Amino acid sequence: MRLSKLLIGILLFIGSATYAQHSPQDTLTAYYYRYPQQAIKDAEALYRQAIKNNDTPLLIKSLILKTTFTLAIDHEDYPAILSEVEKYLSQETDSAGIAVINSYCAQLYAEYYNNNSYLINQRTPVTDYIPEDIASWSSNIFAEKIKKCVAASLLPARKLQETPLSAYKAILTSLTPADSLRPTLYDFLCYRAINILLQTNTPGFAETSSDSPLLFAPADEFIATPIPAELKGRSATILQIWQELLRFRKKQANLPAFLATDLDRLEYAKKLSSEDRDSLYLKALQELTQKYIGSPFVIEVMAKEANEYVQALSSFTFGQSADPQQLIKEKEKIINFCEKGIHLYPKYTRINLLRSIVSEMKAPKLSLQLPEVIYPEEKVALKLTSQNLDNATLQIYRIDLTTEAYEQLKNQDKNNVQRKVYEKRFTLTPSLIEQDTTIHIPLPEAGLYQISLNTTETKHSVSQTVIATHLFSNSQNSKNQQIYSVYDSKSGKPIPKAKILLYKPNYPGYTLLDTVFTNSRGLAFSSQNLSKQNLAYQVINPENPNGPINPIYRWYTSPTSQNHTTLITDRRIYRPGQTVYYKGIGWKATLDTLYALEGQKYKISFKDANDKEIAQQEVTSNRYGSFTGSFVIPARILNGYFTLYTEKGQTTIEVADYKRPEFEITFHKPTRTYFVGDIVRLKGQVGSFSGVKMANTEINYTISVSSPIFYFPRRDTTIHGITRSNAEGNFEITFKAQDIPSYPSFRNSYLYEIKVKVTDTKGETEEAGTSIPIYSGKATPALQIPEQVNKQQRTAFHISLEEIGNDSSAYPVKYTIQKLVSPKQLQTNLEIKDTIVEKNILEGHLDVFRKDSIFPDLTQQTSGIYLFTVECNQIKTNRVFFLYSPLDQKPPFPTYEWIVREKTTCRPGETARILFGTSVKEAYVRYDIYTSDKLIKRSYPVLSDKVLSIDIPFLKEYGKQIWVYISYVKDKKFFSEIIPIQKTKPDRKLTVETKVFRDHLIPGQSETWKLRVVDATGKPVTAELLAMMYDASLDKIVPNHFYFRPIYLNPGTPYAWICPFRYNFNNRIILSDHIFRRPSYPVTPLSFSELQTYVSSHSHYRFSTKALGNTYMTGSAKLAASDFAEAASDEAGSSGMPTPEINYRENFQETAFFYPQLQTDPEGYVDISFTIPDATTQWKFTALATTPALRTGQLSETIVTSKPLMVRPNLPRFLRTGDQTELAK
Repeated sequence: MRLSKLLIGILLFIGSATYAQHSPQDTLTAYYYRYPQQAIKDAEALYRQAIKNNDTPLLIKSLILKTTFTLAIDHEDYPAILSEVEKYLSQETDSAGIAVINSYCAQLYAEYYNNNSYLINQRTPVTDYIPEDIASWSSNIFAEKIKKCVAASLLPARKLQETPLSAYKAILTSLTPADSLRPTLYDFLCYRAINILLQTNTPGFAETSSDSPLLFAPADEFIATPIPAELKGRSATILQIWQELLRFRKKQANLPAFLATDLDRLEYAKKLSSEDRDSLYLKALQELTQKYIGSPFVIEVMAKEANEYVQALSSFTFGQSADPQQLIKEKEKIINFCEKGIHLYPKYTRINLLRSIVSEMKAPKLSLQLPEVIYPEEKVALKLTSQNLDNATLQIYRIDLTTEAYEQLKNQDKNNVQRKVYEKRFTLTPSLIEQDTTIHIPLPEAGLYQISLNTTETKHSVSQTVIATHLFSNSQNSKNQQIYSVYDSKSGKPIPKAKILLYKPNYPGYTLLDTVFTNSRGLAFSSQNLSKQNLAYQVINPENPNGPINPIYRWYTSPTSQNHTTLITDRRIYRPGQTVYYKGIGWKATLDTLYALEGQKYKISFKDANDKEIAQQEVTSNRYGSFTGSFVIPARILNGYFTLYTEKGQTTIEVADYKRPEFEITFHKPTRTYFVGDIVRLKGQVGSFSGVKMANTEINYTISVSSPIFYFPRRDTTIHGITRSNAEGNFEITFKAQDIPSYPSFRNSYLYEIKVKVTDTKGETEEAGTSIPIYSGKATPALQIPEQVNKQQRTAFHISLEEIGNDSSAYPVKYTIQKLVSPKQLQTNLEIKDTIVEKNILEGHLDVFRKDSIFPDLTQQTSGIYLFTVECNQIKTNRVFFLYSPLDQKPPFPTYEWIVREKTTCRPGETARILFGTSVKEAYVRYDIYTSDKLIKRSYPVLSDKVLSIDIPFLKEYGKQIWVYISYVKDKKFFSEIIPIQKTKPDRKLTVETKVFRDHLIPGQSETWKLRVVDATGKPVTAELLAMMYDASLDKIVPNHFYFRPIYLNPGTPYAWICPFRYNFNNRIILSDHIFRRPSYPVTPLSFSELQTYVSSHSHYRFSTKALGNTYMTGSAKLAASDFAEAASDEAGSSGMPTPEINYRENFQETAFFYPQLQTDPEGYVDISFTIPDATTQWKFTALATTPALRTGQLSETIVTSKPLMVRPNLPRFLRTGDQTELAK
């Protein structure tokens, strides 16, 4: 038996064993994890016994045991053990045993990948060879290895089908009754293969989908059907396994096993399908139910079918407009279906699958929604929700204790302090769906109450406390002071002499810290320190003995300034051994200033993919806050994402053994708009980055529809096609724009997404994509108008036409403005739903070329609510707006709040203006005006159907911003608004202009460019300039987009008044399922035997890769413009030989230059001198200008380098060490 060699190989990695006594409290697995050396010793004993008895299962058991706990001791041996297992697998002859070991081997590879996927997925895929060291494998190699092991585990199919699973019970967790559904080793390994493939999420295992109904075909038809062509990789492999397993099961006299397998296959098909999968899956289940109704195992099918009905019912009830009678019919249908199965096979072992569904359909439900705080002396309307119940009882108890005293009581003591004041039984209508009943309860006095809810079918009642009080409060909290404001929550009047009790929360109770009282304005002041503790408060008075205890959270002091560091590298992707050049900018932001940090010292740390520091540099910032340096990436290091890190800033680069793309695919912008039914012509070009066109090249493309509907995506059959480029590298893709039905509430336009794939003669493949909008051609008006229109100003009403694309035709449009009837009820917001027209005031016609505007004269119209309607081609669009005048004495319509921000951006010396109004009678308004650190003004106007003009002179000492806080209470509603008044911001943007610049160069050419930096007015600016240029093809691998635009510190909202949530919070009394007296129907799960790998909750180790021995390079450098020529040669290399007669291209560095600290002259000019590398490609040039005051400007350009005559050699993409290649002319 050659498996013995495998065990001997693994023994090489095992140290000496240590013996320990077995603990009777531990399971065997737990014991082994405590004493792994003992597990290895036991494995050796099993191995000797297996050799003696020629017992293959026992030998495999010893292999798994030894492997698991060898790794538990030192998981760094993982790669070596896998290699050894692979080596000896090829020498074995016991086909069934080798199949099991291959399955185990696939699991080990999958676990290794899954536990290290973050690092593995960062590696560039290797396609031409497999490295010997598994620690260097890319994700595609793992995918292929796992698929190979899985295939090998099923290879001796006939032998596995003849082997009962019980023959290998030694390697199983335990045999179970459910194993009768998977009785052979073949069943066992097929399911293991599927699970391993599903649990391995390498990029190469990405799940593909299919709309083919053949996935749900009856088993006989599915077995004989080829796998749909659109299914690739893992999906196709798993479907092939299902086909072979069903083919085998069909030949066996075991109908339950066949049906169980087919049900699992259909479940997987449902996951793969993208169109009508629910209906296809349900149809397949219905056919199985009808065909096998004579077998008790049909209950399993019926249970899945019933669950589909339940799921469809859930989707049906998701919308608010579901028909209640239809819902009842659907539930009755489910109950009748399940009861049919129960009647047919009442003694089937898992008949509770159906009984539990019936029980759930008939389950009673009861809940009551009630507020946490109630205004006393009113009948309170509450919503009672019930289902399958005919009665409910509500009880109210008065609690004659303070709120804090009651909350400190234990639950068993709370019943002793309650007295019943109300009880009523409500008769309900039983229904299979939820029914809402409005009930009214009296709370005549302020105080603390408990409301209890029960029914005759519950074991006990469920209760919730409610506080009845006239008082409403809010608070304003700072570090060392708290201000409390108390009102009557109905009238809004300030309440004097209200008592504020301040507590320190001390669960389960409270410690009283302070007591304060409100003044005549309803305000109270306290001086508790909130920097280190949370507080709570309660508001009471003699008429209102109880109030909610509201939290006051620990004060967070917003910073007044923040330091930042921005790091910029010359590009985003590098190879091992290359140099990373960087520039940093240190800067500070305050509430109203930005400036560079001069003379600051920074430590720049360079960290590898495992977050281990490679090198560190110390640098000092100049007057522009900038510093610069470089790091060399070690030549032998694990690839991945590396980090440049310093305090307050970091950036990430990628290190990979990449191959630079040599060509790109570009798409031409469509010259016309496409409508439904048009022939779409998408044109593009394929060529090298140096401008060489790729003639007669095969272009593979796919076309799919992307609907604009987010929640209801439509998927249609994807179009696949092939075309070729012409002599100029141009290609064209044509197709007809289909009419895709849409939903009425959405626009009719949609997108075609086109993806193109091209492979050149050297095997390099590139992909690109674009999208083309398809319009319905039905011109649809879109309106842009302000919500509030000042009739004293000329206001533009903008009209644009959608669904016509770039069509320049004129469309006739009719517009109308109508005055609407003012609502009778007070509005809580500006959303007007009733649009009853009072009269037409304006009507007109306009020919619109895509966009146009009208300026209606509304000066003579009365203030109020108006409707603007535009009609084009019988399609109408309208918008409601509110017409007002700054001179209005009252709001334009009945509303609780009318706020107009007349002027909220000012220069020092200007006056800000806010209009605040309300239609209520006696609104006790308070408005406060704050700077960032103090109160400017507090006022208490009383408004009755009036508009108040709040004028605020904006002074220089206010800084960047002030805040206006307006609030009042009325009709048990709290209204508040915070309005910032901001200082007018200066234009800080700089412009980088090109004065001498060429975008087409010859490789190796020396060049000098001239740039100029100016401000928004065109005046020159003295600035520091970062200028860099790198190979643009690298952006196809990892884009390098940076945007440096410093922003001021956000001041937040200081001194905000906080309304406790309890005043507006609705509790819900819910009688949970366990409270009802209902029979339970437990279902015995189908538990199958599994491979005993000794992995349990006791195994805490994680498999990881072994790091290669790294030699880290350290050092520091400071780059200026004159230093770069020498620094750049680190990548290009220098031969030191005389220049030959023929000038060979040698300098292929991917960063052409990186000048981090160029200075402009007094006129804003700066010169950039460089020699372009020898590569023929595109280059991305970026310039960033900054000043000490952090004014910034950025420029980006594309440059092409090419020669008049070029030859592209067709070289091998990869070479191994020791390979030889010959280049001949």
